[in-house]
Amino acid sequence: MKKLTSFLFLAVIVLMFSSCGTTDHGAYKVDNVPEADRAILYITQNVSIALFDKEQVIWTSGFGDMHKVTVSSGSHQLGVLYYQSNGNVVTSSNMVTIDCTFSPGKTYLLYPEVDNNSVKFEYKEYEPRK
Repeated sequence: MKKLTSFLFLAVIVLMFSSCGTTDHGAYKVDNVPEADRAILYITQNVSIALFDKEQVIWTSGFGDMHKVTVSSGSHQLGVLYYQSNGNVVTSSNMVTIDCTFSPGKTYLLYPEVDNNSVKFEYKEYEPRK
């Protein structure tokens, strides 16, 4: 029992420290796209992207994290979910499809707007903190 308690305590500490900061998901299908024609998308905590242009992706991270992914500029369709945790239970929204247009060389932030029991997603140009 003591070993299990120690393991659980250690796991909680690791999760606390591993879920701070930005999870970089790298570049998505930009091998033949010049760097100048790419855009960067940051995704706030509690948001998960499951589809990008109707292809399955898994862009999610620990609670408290932001996500970052490099994509090609242009128009894209995202399948997005909102999730939250009260410490015991994780709940999520239904997937919402949003259309985004990313300009070359720009950085964007995708974030939820929660009002009562509804969630909508917005994106805007973004300047990450250095």
